[in-house]
Amino acid sequence: MKEKLTRWLSGLSGNVNKAKRQLSSTDQPREKGKIRLQNPIRSVGVMLFLLFFISIVAMVVFAGVLSTNISKSIITDKVSTASEETIIQASDKLDYFLESLENSTVQIMSDDVIAENLNKYRDKTLTAYDKLQAGSAVNTRLKNYVMSNSKIADVNIVPIAIDSDSYKSNTSMKDSVYQSAWLEEIKKGDGKAVWLPTLKAGYRD
Repeated sequence: MKEKLTRWLSGLSGNVNKAKRQLSSTDQPREKGKIRLQNPIRSVGVMLFLLFFISIVAMVVFAGVLSTNISKSIITDKVSTASEETIIQASDKLDYFLESLENSTVQIMSDDVIAENLNKYRDKTLTAYDKLQAGSAVNTRLKNYVMSNSKIADVNIVPIAIDSDSYKSNTSMKDSVYQSAWLEEIKKGDGKAVWLPTLKAGYRD
């Protein structure tokens, strides 16, 4: 009886030791698994996610840059077109303005009242009173042209020579005017309109 109990206890202890050895052998890989963690970047799912994310970001950036360049190009074209149209309109208005002034000069030169009284003024047989009346008629006619056109500031008749008996609308005009370069240009124009640059002091002094 005692021998059977001893055998049974020895067999039980052997099974326990065997079970311990099995548990220790199964726990060792788990411990190793816990210590050696896998890099999450090497995961297939994470790599696919990063690939899609980077692709989407790249497409968004490319679309943004492309749309910005297209917008800049469109704005530049619009501004260029608007500026060109503004310049053309301003040029057309300036041409119309200058043409209207040229027409006014032609109208003044062909005015019968002015032409008749200028001829009277040069008549040496005319009395001083009649000469004054002729000059006044010319001056009044010139003022009518100025009043009827807001674009004209003043109109003056200047004789081509200082010793001329022709009518002079501005009696305060200096003699140095007759030696000026602009008057020589007007003489060379031979009755045609001559455009002169603006001067701060004007052309009458």
